[in-house]
Amino acid sequence: SSTFLRGDYAWETPAGGGWTLLSTLATTSGTSVATATLSLTDYKSLLIDTYSVGNTGAGGKLQLTANGGSAHLMYTTAGGSSSQAMYGTTWFQLASGIITSVFRVAQARSATSIVTSTGPGDNSGVYQSLSTASTSITFTWDGGETFDVGSIKIYGLK
Repeated sequence: SSTFLRGDYAWETPAGGGWTLLSTLATTSGTSVATATLSLTDYKSLLIDTYSVGNTGAGGKLQLTANGGSAHLMYTTAGGSSSQAMYGTTWFQLASGIITSVFRVAQARSATSIVTSTGPGDNSGVYQSLSTASTSITFTWDGGETFDVGSIKIYGLK
């Protein structure tokens, strides 16, 4: 059996341990969602799993903010219309601030299958406001839209 297909990243077990679920956020209401207090001191990387996240507006770009600082776009394409959602993974290196996101946007909500894209779809950048000293992460839309579907899970790797 292929345990790496489970979606919980438990299959990734480098020396020192595997992925630890740090926070699960329901993105079903409000203009922002935030983690409880986090302790990232011992972590090297974060993986942000975005499942069926959408909003009530005509688009909006998903962004994150560490410790109430400046916002950083997670993906440069709007999430879709008010009847659609986005799915993706963001890999974040806490030491360097390098962030890489791969998303499918403008997709059906709560989908159980979406065809893999082979075209453009990744974004890389640097966001050094998120580090091992960060204690909270807040997610918002750049246009102030209201969340109305989906979830975000944050995993840490030591």
